[in-house]
Amino acid sequence: MEIAGWLKTYPDLSAAQVLDWLMEKKFSTNVCEGTVRNYIRWLREEYDIPKIVHKRQYEAIEDPPMGHQARWTSEKQSFWTQTAVGQTLVYRFVLAHSRYKYVEWSASPFTTRDVIQAHENAFEYYGGMPKEIVYDQDHLILVSETTVT
Repeated sequence: MEIAGWLKTYPDLSAAQVLDWLMEKKFSTNVCEGTVRNYIRWLREEYDIPKIVHKRQYEAIEDPPMGHQARWTSEKQSFWTQTAVGQTLVYRFVLAHSRYKYVEWSASPFTTRDVIQAHENAFEYYGGMPKEIVYDQDHLILVSETTVT
């Protein structure tokens, strides 16, 4: 019944979020998302808990001037790919104005040293440094960093 309580308190919860909470609380480690999704659907019907969807507001903005901004991305789930030698992580810099890209591959999870080196390599590749860097998924740098020995 704890999950029903979560849904009543947070009616916008998704099945993926509930699965994450279950795994964090060590309730389950071998349940697939589809099973959780079906159970959540049943709970919502049984206890009359409608799913509340909050729409995010987006607005197009003008591109910044040349050389002003670059975007850095390193999303583990989106950028991990299976290759013949194993998994690969991609660091990606994109200049905002020109969409000019710099990409670097890593065979292992990144460390602080790797991230700094990727930045320096990108700046060398571009022939300079933008005034501003926007970090997508910056929590991955703060939370998922591995230790360098």
